[in-house]
Amino acid sequence: MDGTVAAIEITPVCEEVMKLLPLLFFYLVFESEPKEMPAAAIAIAVGFATFENVCYLTENGAAIQICNYSNAQ
Repeated sequence: MDGTVAAIEITPVCEEVMKLLPLLFFYLVFESEPKEMPAAAIAIAVGFATFENVCYLTENGAAIQICNYSNAQ
């Protein structure tokens, strides 16, 4: 198995499972009502999306934008 296959087939499954674990933890530990689950799922999704965006910007985008901005002036 090469890296491309892992990136296309395995990584998305692992990522989605990692997104499910906090929701399962919330449900099992706090014994929440089913009507509370959508709000928790949305909060977890927003947290993951924010984390991914910050990671992307710190690795790629922010440095490029800062360099382009400083060179333009």
